[in-house]
Amino acid sequence: MNVFTSLLGCYNSVLPTIYLGLPLGDKYKGIHKWDRIIDRFNAKLAGWKKPYLTRAGKIALINSVLSSLPVYFMSLFDMPKYVELKLERIMRNFLWNDNKSHRKLHLVKWDMICRRKRNGGLGVKKLRVMNNALWSSGYGDLPMSLRPYGGKLLMKTSRSKFQTVATVCSGTLTDLFENLNLPRRLSVEANGEFDIIHESMAAFNLNPSCEDIFHWALTAKKKFTVNSCYKKLLTAVAVPNEDIFQFIWQQKYPPKVAFFIWCLSHFRFPTRDSLIRKRIATSSTCLFCNNDETTSHLFLQCEFVVGIWQHFMGRLNVCFTMPSNVPAALLLWQLNFDTEQKKLLWNLLAAAILWCTWNERNARVFTNKAHNKAHVIHMVKYCLFEWALAFKDFEDVSFNAVVENCVHVYFPP
Repeated sequence: MNVFTSLLGCYNSVLPTIYLGLPLGDKYKGIHKWDRIIDRFNAKLAGWKKPYLTRAGKIALINSVLSSLPVYFMSLFDMPKYVELKLERIMRNFLWNDNKSHRKLHLVKWDMICRRKRNGGLGVKKLRVMNNALWSSGYGDLPMSLRPYGGKLLMKTSRSKFQTVATVCSGTLTDLFENLNLPRRLSVEANGEFDIIHESMAAFNLNPSCEDIFHWALTAKKKFTVNSCYKKLLTAVAVPNEDIFQFIWQQKYPPKVAFFIWCLSHFRFPTRDSLIRKRIATSSTCLFCNNDETTSHLFLQCEFVVGIWQHFMGRLNVCFTMPSNVPAALLLWQLNFDTEQKKLLWNLLAAAILWCTWNERNARVFTNKAHNKAHVIHMVKYCLFEWALAFKDFEDVSFNAVVENCVHVYFPP
C-alpha cells in the first residue's frame, strides 16, 4: 500500500477522513462531520477580542463568523437539528453573557434577533432558513410557490427529457401527471404542490416554438441568488411599534447606543419591575426617588430625569409632553429644523439623555456612587460632543464651547 501511495502521490488513511475540506465516508446526515464547525465556532467567538466587545460588537462578530464558517457545509449538507440548536446556543450565550462567561439575562428571544432590522430584529442569519436557501440552488428543497418554472425543474421530473415546458404542460391535468416522473400515490402535501404547478402553468400562454429559459422573479436580473431566496423564506412577522425600529437604524447612534435603544423599544429592559417579574429578589424602589422603578418611570417620569429633559428643552424654549413609553417619546421627539444634520443631532440628544440616565442608575446600583443632576447633564453634553464628531461640521468644535452653550453650538438660530 505504501508503494502505491508513493507512486500516486497521495497518503494512506481510513474512512471517514477529510479531503479538500469535505468529510469522506461519513453518513450523509451524521453529526460527527459538524464537530469541526462547532469547535471553530467556539474558538472564533471566544477569542482574545471577547473581553473588549460591547453587545453591538458581538452582533457584528456573530454575523462575521456566521457568514464564513458554516456556509460551505450548509450549501452541501442538511444541517441536523442538534447542530442547529448547539450553534444557536453558542451564539446566544456569547451575546448575552458577560465577558467573563457568567450567565446573564437573555433579554430578547433569539427568533426576534434573527429577524430583519426593519421587522424588529438585528439581522443575524437564521441557520435553518440559511441552510434551506443555500441548499436550494437546485430548487430541490424550495416550496413550489418559490421555484422558478423552467426546463431545469421539469427536466428532473419529466419522462420526456427533451420536451419543452409548453409541450409538457399544454395538455390536461392527467396528461401533465403522466408526463412527469412522479409516484402514483402522492401525499396530501405533494398533491397540493402538484396543483400549484398546474394552476401556475395555466395562467401562461405557452408557445411550443419558444426556447425555455430560467426566470427568478425575486431579483432584477431574474437570476437566482441565495440572498433573495433567504429573504423570501424568512417569514416577515409584523411587530408592534415597527416604526421605531426603522427609526433607530436611520439615526447616527453609536452601535452600542443603538443596541441599547433597540432593547428599550422591545420593552425588554432589566429595570427592577422586570427583574421582580423574573423572580429575582430585588427592591422595587427607583434609585432616584421613592416610586417603583419601571422603564417608563426611570427614563421619562422620574423627577430627577424630568429635570434633565427640561434643562435642554428650556434652552430651546421647547414644550414637550412626555408620552407613556420610550419608543413613543423617541418618535415624537421631533422639531422642524432647517437641515437634516440638526434633526439627527436633536435625536442624538434624546439618546444621550437616555444613555446617561441608565449609566447613572447603574453607578448607584453597582458602585454605590451617586451623582447630582448637574453631573448627569454634564455627561449628556460630553456624549453629545463625542457623538457629534462624526459630523464633518463639528470636527473642530471644542468641548468647552459645548459645556458653555451646547444649544448655540449645535442648534444655532
